[in-house]
Amino acid sequence: AEAHAEGQAAIRKQTAELSEDSARRHAELTESLAKKIKKAEANIAAEKTRAMESVREVAVEAASAATERLVGVSVDAERARRAVESAMGKTGSGDGD
Repeated sequence: AEAHAEGQAAIRKQTAELSEDSARRHAELTESLAKKIKKAEANIAAEKTRAMESVREVAVEAASAATERLVGVSVDAERARRAVESAMGKTGSGDGD
């Protein structure tokens, strides 16, 4: 009976240790994944900003060229940029979101 009780106690102890180890590993993995997700989200936001700037630049060039071709009036880059930003809904303080 004593050996049985000792065996049961050893099993309970081992189970508790394994449970604690599993919880610790789960917490570490959760933290690691959260950091990776945060970094990925920051990278996505940076790429989105770069892409939108690229779209704006192409739109400015296209607007300037189209105005000159269709109307015969040469539009300077700053004026074309303001027109594009207005059309894209940019107020100058954000990224249009």
